[in-house]
Amino acid sequence: MPALDAHFRPPARWYALLLCLAVATPAAIADTPGEVPVGGILRAANMQGLNGPSQDLSAFRGRPLLINVWASWCGPCKAEMASLERLAWRDGDQYFAIIGISTDDDADQARSLLKKTNATISHFIDRGLQMENMLGASKLPLTVLVDADGRVIEKIYGARQWDSADARRLIDRAFHRPSSSITSDRDKPVPHASNSASQHRCAQKPQPMSFAPAVATANRTLSEASMRAMS
Repeated sequence: MPALDAHFRPPARWYALLLCLAVATPAAIADTPGEVPVGGILRAANMQGLNGPSQDLSAFRGRPLLINVWASWCGPCKAEMASLERLAWRDGDQYFAIIGISTDDDADQARSLLKKTNATISHFIDRGLQMENMLGASKLPLTVLVDADGRVIEKIYGARQWDSADARRLIDRAFHRPSSSITSDRDKPVPHASNSASQHRCAQKPQPMSFAPAVATANRTLSEASMRAMS
């Protein structure tokens, strides 16, 4: 790889790949270009279908919408996929729609994962970072809750067990629905940033490693040893 000059800015997907390769520490991450913040209305977008037809984002207006943003190389993304399927197929009235947005550069890799997992939720491939930037997917996985008018009301970074009681209560609160009293053996959420960094490496931005403290400690130890030898 050629040397990077001071003005070079790597593509957004480089950062995303690094997130799954490094042990992360919490850090503030700037908004993505053109991001629609919580409270804002999502812009029009045409989404290319992965396991079904292409659709306009506006086609989902009229009922609440859960958008899950993922990538085939992201472990935490794959870990929560089955729970989203169970959520979509749970008994009772499903008052909101669920769709997935893949940020993969290679659509075939995304389709391969969907085939392996027998996905039934409608999934789409992002093109030109359009959805990735608009939704604010600086970290993965990202789940965005959108009301019936297309307004962003919640953004949840990191993997969850989406059919758990806690996750369903979170969704019901966001959509101003009475919380479900249904519980199950899956009510324990997937560990997230507060208790398991390994489950959320895709959801954290790695920080440069610093060896300065260790070097300083080693220098002090050597200095003290030299002084004792001289005395």
